Amino acid sequence: MSKRSFSFANNPLMAGPALDERAKGGIPYREIPLSAIEADPHQPRQNFDEEKLNELAESIKLYGVLSPILVRSGQLPGRYTLISGERRFRAAHLAGLSSIPAIVNQTEDVEGRNLAIQLVENLQRDDLSPIERAHAIGALRDAHSLSVRDIAEKLSISKSAVQRSLDILQLPHDLLNALKAGASESKVLLLAKIEDEAVRATYLKDIDILTRAQQIGRAHV
Repeated sequence: MSKRSFSFANNPLMAGPALDERAKGGIPYREIPLSAIEADPHQPRQNFDEEKLNELAESIKLYGVLSPILVRSGQLPGRYTLISGERRFRAAHLAGLSSIPAIVNQTEDVEGRNLAIQLVENLQRDDLSPIERAHAIGALRDAHSLSVRDIAEKLSISKSAVQRSLDILQLPHDLLNALKAGASESKVLLLAKIEDEAVRATYLKDIDILTRAQQIGRAHV
Protein backbone atom coordinates (compact mmCIF):
# COMPACT_ATOMS: atom_id res chain seq x y z
CA MET A 1 0.00 0.00 0.00
CA SER A 2 1.39 3.39 -0.94
CA LYS A 3 2.13 5.78 1.85
CA ARG A 4 -0.66 8.24 2.46
CA SER A 5 0.26 11.90 2.28
CA PHE A 6 -0.95 14.36 4.88
CA SER A 7 -2.22 17.89 4.52
CA PHE A 8 -2.70 20.35 7.35
CA ALA A 9 -3.59 23.39 5.29
CA ASN A 10 -6.92 23.78 7.06
CA ASN A 11 -5.77 22.84 10.54
CA PRO A 12 -4.86 25.96 12.57
CA LEU A 13 -3.15 23.86 15.25
CA MET A 14 -0.52 22.36 12.95
CA ALA A 15 2.49 23.86 11.26
CA GLY A 16 1.26 25.85 8.29
CA PRO A 17 0.34 29.53 7.92
CA ALA A 18 2.89 32.00 9.17
CA LEU A 19 2.12 34.39 12.02
CA ASP A 20 0.94 37.27 9.85
CA GLU A 21 -1.45 34.98 7.96
CA ARG A 22 -2.78 33.57 11.25
CA ALA A 23 -3.36 37.09 12.55
CA LYS A 24 -5.35 38.01 9.43
CA GLY A 25 -7.46 34.88 9.89
CA GLY A 26 -8.18 35.65 13.51
CA ILE A 27 -6.33 32.61 14.86
CA PRO A 28 -5.28 33.51 18.43
CA TYR A 29 -1.70 33.07 19.56
CA ARG A 30 0.49 34.71 22.16
CA GLU A 31 4.13 35.13 23.06
CA ILE A 32 5.01 32.80 25.94
CA PRO A 33 8.34 32.81 27.83
CA LEU A 34 10.40 29.75 26.93
CA SER A 35 11.11 29.29 30.62
CA ALA A 36 7.37 28.76 31.23
CA ILE A 37 7.13 25.84 28.78
CA GLU A 38 8.02 22.26 29.59
CA ALA A 39 8.56 19.51 27.05
CA ASP A 40 6.00 16.73 27.13
CA PRO A 41 7.61 13.64 28.71
CA HIS A 42 5.35 11.48 26.52
CA GLN A 43 6.54 13.08 23.28
CA PRO A 44 7.04 10.13 20.89
CA ARG A 45 10.05 11.61 19.16
CA GLN A 46 13.23 11.21 21.19
CA ASN A 47 16.06 11.86 18.73
CA PHE A 48 16.72 15.21 17.08
CA ASP A 49 19.32 15.91 14.41
CA GLU A 50 21.68 18.42 16.05
CA GLU A 51 22.92 19.81 12.73
CA LYS A 52 19.39 20.48 11.51
CA LEU A 53 18.45 22.01 14.86
CA ASN A 54 21.40 24.39 14.58
CA GLU A 55 20.37 25.29 11.03
CA LEU A 56 16.84 26.04 12.23
CA ALA A 57 18.24 28.10 15.11
CA GLU A 58 20.24 30.22 12.64
CA SER A 59 17.09 30.74 10.57
CA ILE A 60 15.18 31.76 13.69
CA LYS A 61 17.89 34.30 14.54
CA LEU A 62 17.32 35.91 11.14
CA TYR A 63 13.56 35.61 10.70
CA GLY A 64 12.11 34.62 14.07
CA VAL A 65 9.73 31.72 14.65
CA LEU A 66 7.39 31.88 11.67
CA SER A 67 4.78 29.39 12.89
CA PRO A 68 3.63 29.13 16.52
CA ILE A 69 4.02 26.01 18.61
CA LEU A 70 1.05 24.33 20.28
CA VAL A 71 0.90 24.09 24.08
CA ARG A 72 -1.61 23.27 26.80
CA SER A 73 -1.93 24.83 30.23
CA GLY A 74 0.23 23.15 32.86
CA GLN A 75 -0.76 22.09 36.34
CA LEU A 76 0.61 25.32 37.83
CA PRO A 77 -0.62 28.81 36.88
CA GLY A 78 1.50 30.39 34.18
CA ARG A 79 3.06 27.06 33.18
CA TYR A 80 2.57 25.25 29.88
CA THR A 81 3.32 21.82 28.42
CA LEU A 82 4.42 21.47 24.82
CA ILE A 83 2.13 19.49 22.52
CA SER A 84 3.52 20.18 19.08
CA GLY A 85 6.54 22.02 17.68
CA GLU A 86 9.42 20.65 19.74
CA ARG A 87 11.97 21.33 16.99
CA ARG A 88 10.98 25.01 16.97
CA PHE A 89 10.99 25.03 20.78
CA ARG A 90 14.50 23.57 20.99
CA ALA A 91 15.84 25.73 18.18
CA ALA A 92 14.41 28.85 19.83
CA HIS A 93 16.43 27.98 22.94
CA LEU A 94 19.56 27.56 20.80
CA ALA A 95 18.87 30.89 19.11
CA GLY A 96 18.78 32.63 22.49
CA LEU A 97 15.13 33.68 22.35
CA SER A 98 13.38 34.48 25.62
CA SER A 99 9.86 33.82 24.31
CA ILE A 100 8.11 32.01 21.47
CA PRO A 101 4.75 32.45 19.71
CA ALA A 102 2.30 29.75 20.82
CA ILE A 103 -1.31 28.68 20.51
CA VAL A 104 -2.77 27.51 23.81
CA ASN A 105 -4.95 24.46 23.31
CA GLN A 106 -8.05 24.77 25.48
CA THR A 107 -9.49 21.36 24.57
CA GLU A 108 -9.43 18.52 27.08
CA ASP A 109 -7.16 15.63 26.15
CA VAL A 110 -9.88 13.19 25.10
CA GLU A 111 -8.63 9.68 24.22
CA GLY A 112 -5.04 10.71 23.78
CA ARG A 113 -5.70 13.67 21.51
CA ASN A 114 -2.41 15.34 22.43
CA LEU A 115 -0.35 12.22 21.71
CA ALA A 116 -2.23 11.81 18.43
CA ILE A 117 -1.35 15.37 17.42
CA GLN A 118 2.32 14.75 18.20
CA LEU A 119 2.30 11.49 16.27
CA VAL A 120 0.60 12.95 13.20
CA GLU A 121 2.98 15.90 13.10
CA ASN A 122 6.02 13.63 13.25
CA LEU A 123 4.61 10.98 10.89
CA GLN A 124 4.06 13.70 8.31
CA ARG A 125 7.77 14.49 8.34
CA ASP A 126 9.01 10.89 8.85
CA ASP A 127 10.82 12.09 11.97
CA LEU A 128 10.11 9.06 14.11
CA SER A 129 12.23 5.94 13.99
CA PRO A 130 10.24 2.68 13.64
CA ILE A 131 10.84 1.88 17.31
CA GLU A 132 9.83 5.36 18.52
CA ARG A 133 6.69 5.15 16.39
CA ALA A 134 5.90 1.68 17.73
CA HIS A 135 6.23 2.76 21.36
CA ALA A 136 4.09 5.85 20.77
CA ILE A 137 1.35 3.90 18.99
CA GLY A 138 1.50 1.25 21.70
CA ALA A 139 1.12 3.94 24.37
CA LEU A 140 -1.86 5.40 22.54
CA ARG A 141 -3.46 1.95 22.38
CA ASP A 142 -2.77 1.00 25.98
CA ALA A 143 -3.72 4.30 27.57
CA HIS A 144 -7.18 4.35 26.02
CA SER A 145 -7.88 0.73 24.98
CA LEU A 146 -8.05 1.69 21.32
CA SER A 147 -8.39 -0.85 18.52
CA VAL A 148 -6.16 -0.91 15.44
CA ARG A 149 -9.02 0.66 13.50
CA ASP A 150 -9.44 3.42 16.11
CA ILE A 151 -5.74 4.28 15.99
CA ALA A 152 -5.67 4.22 12.19
CA GLU A 153 -8.58 6.65 12.03
CA LYS A 154 -7.13 8.92 14.71
CA LEU A 155 -3.75 9.13 12.96
CA SER A 156 -5.10 8.99 9.37
CA ILE A 157 -2.84 6.07 8.47
CA SER A 158 -3.62 2.56 7.26
CA LYS A 159 -4.54 -0.25 9.63
CA SER A 160 -1.62 -2.27 8.26
CA ALA A 161 0.79 0.53 9.23
CA VAL A 162 -0.60 0.51 12.76
CA GLN A 163 -0.34 -3.27 12.97
CA ARG A 164 3.29 -3.20 11.78
CA SER A 165 4.15 -0.83 14.60
CA LEU A 166 2.39 -3.02 17.14
CA ASP A 167 4.21 -6.06 15.76
CA ILE A 168 7.52 -4.29 16.37
CA LEU A 169 6.70 -4.21 20.09
CA GLN A 170 6.68 -8.02 20.05
CA LEU A 171 10.05 -8.45 18.33
CA PRO A 172 12.79 -10.45 20.09
CA HIS A 173 15.87 -8.55 21.23
CA ASP A 174 18.08 -9.57 18.29
CA LEU A 175 15.65 -8.16 15.75
CA LEU A 176 15.07 -5.01 17.81
CA ASN A 177 18.81 -4.44 17.82
CA ALA A 178 18.91 -4.89 14.04
CA LEU A 179 16.10 -2.36 13.68
CA LYS A 180 17.91 0.11 15.95
CA ALA A 181 21.01 -0.34 13.80
CA GLY A 182 19.06 0.76 10.73
CA ALA A 183 17.83 -2.49 9.20
CA SER A 184 14.72 -2.30 7.03
CA GLU A 185 11.48 -2.53 9.02
CA SER A 186 9.86 -4.80 6.44
CA LYS A 187 12.86 -7.17 6.36
CA VAL A 188 13.04 -7.36 10.15
CA LEU A 189 9.33 -8.15 10.41
CA LEU A 190 9.64 -10.89 7.80
CA LEU A 191 12.60 -12.46 9.56
CA ALA A 192 10.53 -12.44 12.76
CA LYS A 193 8.69 -15.41 11.26
CA ILE A 194 11.82 -17.48 11.92
CA GLU A 195 11.39 -18.62 15.51
CA ASP A 196 14.84 -20.15 16.03
CA GLU A 197 17.23 -17.41 17.14
CA ALA A 198 20.29 -19.31 15.92
CA VAL A 199 18.78 -19.66 12.46
CA ARG A 200 17.81 -15.97 12.42
CA ALA A 201 21.38 -15.05 13.32
CA THR A 202 22.68 -16.70 10.15
CA TYR A 203 20.51 -14.36 8.08
CA LEU A 204 20.73 -11.18 10.13
CA LYS A 205 24.31 -10.55 9.08
CA ASP A 206 23.16 -10.39 5.45
CA ILE A 207 19.85 -8.64 6.05
CA ASP A 208 20.80 -5.53 4.07
CA ILE A 209 21.25 -7.51 0.84
CA LEU A 210 18.34 -9.92 1.18
CA THR A 211 15.62 -9.64 -1.42
CA ARG A 212 11.99 -9.96 -0.46
CA ALA A 213 11.76 -13.35 -2.20
CA GLN A 214 14.74 -14.65 -0.25
CA GLN A 215 13.26 -13.41 3.02
CA ILE A 216 9.92 -15.08 2.39
CA GLY A 217 11.66 -18.33 1.56
CA ARG A 218 13.86 -18.20 4.62
CA ALA A 219 10.98 -17.17 6.86
CA HIS A 220 9.44 -20.56 6.10
CA VAL A 221 12.61 -22.49 7.01
